[in-house]
Amino acid sequence: MKLWMILPEDTYKVLTSKGILVCDGRKIEPYFRDAYKWIANEMVQKIGPPKYKTKYPLWSWKQYSKKYMRPDLRGSCHLPRGTLGYRLELDVPDTEVLLSDFDLWHAVLNNWLLPINEKTEEIFSTKEDFYTNRNEEPPLELQKEVEESWQGIYDFNPKNYTCYRGDDVHSIQATIWYLDLNYVNKADSFTAR
Repeated sequence: MKLWMILPEDTYKVLTSKGILVCDGRKIEPYFRDAYKWIANEMVQKIGPPKYKTKYPLWSWKQYSKKYMRPDLRGSCHLPRGTLGYRLELDVPDTEVLLSDFDLWHAVLNNWLLPINEKTEEIFSTKEDFYTNRNEEPPLELQKEVEESWQGIYDFNPKNYTCYRGDDVHSIQATIWYLDLNYVNKADSFTAR
């Protein structure tokens, strides 16, 4: 499967010197750890456990945006301004990749319900408001409902989840357990804007 990944120079050097790159969990923002743990558990269930010692995935793109398949290096969001980086074109075995909708992923990151439609959202909000208005902690069943809704990040049907992503799937992210240097077809260097 053709994927693209952005790496800062120091991380690219680790890949080229060791031949294998895995996620350094120490660099994950604490706020995102629960979401990363959730996606890691999903990966174990859907593509199997990691081959190398790691708890968290590496992130890449299957489709960067509606307009571009690969990340557009003219954008300013890839790395801190002035940082030397590399956009890698990868060929990764399909069996090692878990694809998900980037826009819908934000529900997982923020611990939000991912409603398939407005009616589902209204029903959940009514339940949630009941506890909020009484200044009570919602029961665990509501959190379970939220987490079960996250399966929607694998739904690429543009007719679903329109309240999150509009009328189309624009960005598809890919998680992999590791990056083998042999998967790299091309490395374009750039300075982040």
